[in-house]
Order: sequence, then structure tokens, then C-alpha cells
Amino acid sequence: MSEPIPERLVGIWQRERITLEGAPGLPEGPFETATVRWFQARTRYADLRIPNGPPAPFCEEEAFGGRQQYAAPRLRFLHDLDRSGRLGEDEGDLVWESDDVLLETGTFEFEGRTCHYTERWVRASARDPDVRVHEARIADGTLEGLCLRIGDDRLLMRRRGGRLCAREDRRAAGGYR
Repeated sequence: MSEPIPERLVGIWQRERITLEGAPGLPEGPFETATVRWFQARTRYADLRIPNGPPAPFCEEEAFGGRQQYAAPRLRFLHDLDRSGRLGEDEGDLVWESDDVLLETGTFEFEGRTCHYTERWVRASARDPDVRVHEARIADGTLEGLCLRIGDDRLLMRRRGGRLCAREDRRAAGGYR
């Protein structure tokens, strides 16, 4: 049974680093080779990953979002929209270091092995931000687009021509840029 998302989780989170264990040939120790932003509302989430270094798991260009299910400490992310086309889900256990820092831990499959990851997330928005969620659906109810606005930032995702497009904008004088 799913519980409500904790209020302190609502906001924008920036991944500071990731640690992978048990994956031969992958970086050892904490590293970060992507800008990863996670927008979390009370009922929806969106995640945008933009590489800025050597390729590695969890650091590829990616965008996904949708619903989630929470049963402390586990948060399951349902990929209702996913740029990679791997519609499905992933999950991790959340451990709070403070109100502004959390760790997400879990497992992933790599070359036939079950490996472990730890992601360290730091708050990138005000606590208790103004949050708006907008969805675009087609006639059969399929989710085609998602916009999460948290404070002055928004993350937009929309299917176009069979591909998921995503971008993050910040509100400035006269609109979003």
C-alpha cells in the first residue's frame, strides 16, 4: 500500500554524486559525470539527466517521469514517460542525512550481476515550495506530456514524433527561459 510522499521530499533535488559497487569495469568510489535534476511533487516526479563527462550507468542522457509509490523507506518510480522507451519502473530506499540531503540506495543489473548504487541528493529548491503539476493526455488517457513547476523552475516533458523531448526552464522577467 502506498503512503503519501513526505512533505520534506517535495522540491527539486540535485544529485551530488553516485557510488556503484560490484560492477566490474565501472568507476569505483563516488563520482558524478552528469547534471541530474529530480523534480518531486506530491503526486508526480520528473527526472532529467544531462551528461558532462565519460559515460557511466545512471549518467546517460535521460528523461523520465510519472507517478510514484511510497512505502517508507522505499520509493518506486513508475516511468509513465521515458526517453529511453524502457517504460517500467525503478526503486530505491531513502535515508535522510538532514532535511536538505538524502541518500537513495538500491540495486541494478549489469552484465548478469546484481550491483549496488548509492546516490547522494541535495536540495536545490526552497523548502515547502509552490508546486504545480500539469499533464497532457490523449483521448485514450495515455500520458503524453508532463510539466512540474516548483518555485521558479519547471521541467517539461512531451512526446513529439514518437520521441520524448524534455527541458528545464527558470522563470525570469517576462516568462520562462
